[in-house]
Amino acid sequence: MVKQKFYLNQMISRAGHDILSSKSVSHTDYCSKPTEKDYLTSCFFIYQNGNFSNNDQAKQQGDSIKFRGKVPGFKADEQPVFSISMLTNLTPSVVSKWIHNYDHLKLNCNWSDEQAMSIMRSIMAPDIFKLVSEENTANDMLVLLQKTVFPKNHYLSHRENLEKLRYLQFKNIKSYLNKFEELLENANMCLDPEELIKDREAFDLFHMGLLNTHKRTLRLQDCRNIDKAVLIIEGLESNNDIPEKEKIIENKKFKFSSAEQRNEPTIKDKKKGKYKYCAYHKWGGHTSVDCTKLKERKSNLNSNAFTIKEVEMVPEKLSISCKLNNHLTELTIDTGSSENVLSYSKAKELNLCIKKSQTNTIIQVASSEFLNVLGYADTILYLPELNKSLPITFKILDKFVDDIILGVKFLSKNKIDILFSSNTIRLGENYIQLSSPFSNLSLPDQEILEKTKCLLIDSRVKLHVDDFIKSSKTLGEINNIEHEINLTTDATIYSKPYPVPLSMLGQFKVKVQELLDKGIIRKSSSTIVSPCFLIIKKTGDLRLVIDYRKLNSITQKSFYPIPKLSDQVYSLKNCIIFSKLDLNSGYYQIKVKESDIYKTAFTTPFGTFEFTRMPFGLTNAPRTFQRAMNDILCHLPYVRVYLDDILICSKNSNEHIKHIIEILKILLNNNVTINVDKCEWCRTEVEYLGYIIDGEGIRPVTSKLFKDINFKTPKNRKELQRLVGFINWFRDFIPNLSSRITCLTRMTGKNSIFKWSDECQKV
Repeated sequence: MVKQKFYLNQMISRAGHDILSSKSVSHTDYCSKPTEKDYLTSCFFIYQNGNFSNNDQAKQQGDSIKFRGKVPGFKADEQPVFSISMLTNLTPSVVSKWIHNYDHLKLNCNWSDEQAMSIMRSIMAPDIFKLVSEENTANDMLVLLQKTVFPKNHYLSHRENLEKLRYLQFKNIKSYLNKFEELLENANMCLDPEELIKDREAFDLFHMGLLNTHKRTLRLQDCRNIDKAVLIIEGLESNNDIPEKEKIIENKKFKFSSAEQRNEPTIKDKKKGKYKYCAYHKWGGHTSVDCTKLKERKSNLNSNAFTIKEVEMVPEKLSISCKLNNHLTELTIDTGSSENVLSYSKAKELNLCIKKSQTNTIIQVASSEFLNVLGYADTILYLPELNKSLPITFKILDKFVDDIILGVKFLSKNKIDILFSSNTIRLGENYIQLSSPFSNLSLPDQEILEKTKCLLIDSRVKLHVDDFIKSSKTLGEINNIEHEINLTTDATIYSKPYPVPLSMLGQFKVKVQELLDKGIIRKSSSTIVSPCFLIIKKTGDLRLVIDYRKLNSITQKSFYPIPKLSDQVYSLKNCIIFSKLDLNSGYYQIKVKESDIYKTAFTTPFGTFEFTRMPFGLTNAPRTFQRAMNDILCHLPYVRVYLDDILICSKNSNEHIKHIIEILKILLNNNVTINVDKCEWCRTEVEYLGYIIDGEGIRPVTSKLFKDINFKTPKNRKELQRLVGFINWFRDFIPNLSSRITCLTRMTGKNSIFKWSDECQKV
């Protein structure tokens, strides 16, 4: 029996590798050569050449059947033997294993469909075979069997069993893993192939049932894999690194049958005089009579107050974004509060109708302060992610620390479950990501993506971004600013149109028509006309470029300051999370003053047009844009604005979420639109103005520079000047750079002699 199991495991593990290849291999690569005694003894019989050998004897002796395989690389008389049990009942765990074994058996025995159907009749009980006999193929039979035993409507019950599974119900992690895999298989059997529980979700379910000691260790070792987690926990078990007190605390969640399992004193203990046991704390050290916590609890129950307190072993605060009375807001889920409570000031802000309370009610909050209930308010709680509305009643307090609290009564009434391991709530079959102080940055609740250095986006950010997209126009029109073009002379400017290649003429016309449709340009009869041409961007799109050099030469220059690059970057001390916003055609969001529009005219093969929005190429355009952005955002210390590059930087995740939401609201109020697809959200590392910025500091972006530069030895002064200029770009990052390259810089002057020496080569 052991040898037979060894054959099966070996063949399964190699079935997708060497066995299915046509190369010749020795049978000793996979298993030892089976003997005739192994084939025909005990309760097994062999199916080969279309017939069962020793058939009657086998039916009398047992319900397991052996089959000789047809594996490439083995001679006919040396083929390994596989076995499968008779399917006699429809218990989910039995059927799941049976289907799994049958698939591997069919693969390694290379049966035709007719053979598979014939064999299936012999390895199923008659009443079970009758259920699937109407199907035309063996695969269809298996599918029908699976749907019969694992209907889709059983998925939630199987998943609930997974979520209830706890490590403390088993002797060790191996036993816990075996039961978890069995329940996971049962849940997956109810789903279609594209709906199966993914590895990440499976790990979260596995992680949910572990002890806090396990979870802390896995988090420190950045473990997100079940197999690796099992090895780590086995090490903890072997070293006995699980505190007994934690086991006792965890045991409070379960009901055990015996006094010993409940950690109560047994009869044997009582005879020895060991009477100290607290029924409230579920362990010894003091009695229930002496328990101060129990006395405090009883005194609170005698009053008309209920308590809102933090619960052990849950996050400090969980919040969810939603709408109350059509106002976007956040609710704090407090598992220690039974009621929904709301401050009076917040109720007024949300325009809620407050009804006075008929009785005098007092509430004790977590700070032990007693507050009066002024009344209550009925409203609708709308969850945008689910497009679902729920009626809700809040008690209105005269003063409160947190604006809005969602209590457990509401959660229970609406059958809302909190899944702490994945930081989500479940409503029916739908899930919503919650936010907490540790979930936005700390593992395991938000995974850092190594390739993008990006954190998973918080649900509150997604909600506001979606709201921003719905509320904003395609192209913004920034409030309270217009671009002016003041000329030093009244001279007329005219330039002939630049020639356009025939291959680009069609695209040119499409681009002009696109700008007309968006209202960015209009037809013109101006006397000041500049030429234009097209360039191809990296993305393959075309950009219309106007040659405004003649116009710029007679334009009064603006002196509004453009910030220094170094000032923008070096002030990001202690920031660890960044988001970068990309404006939607930033310059085009600023209007040109109506009296100056004619000065922006340009000529094309299709006529003359002029800009109603500020175009690129005007001498004062960058300063106008910088002034507009400063007027909107400069009062915020956590924002860096350099023209259309906007960087949000924060010291922690919760702070960053608030900063993003505040920025989006400000931009929306000023009619500024962003290109959401090009924005970078909640990154631990970001590229900004030629620098890479992260929590450790700043460093230059060198990948593009070193790719383009040619590091050949300079042959003349011109090439040396280019090299020195390139090196000077890194001046802020190389100590004593001037003294190091003195031998190079002294040769860049006009009267100096160019002579490349060994000293220069070392530099």
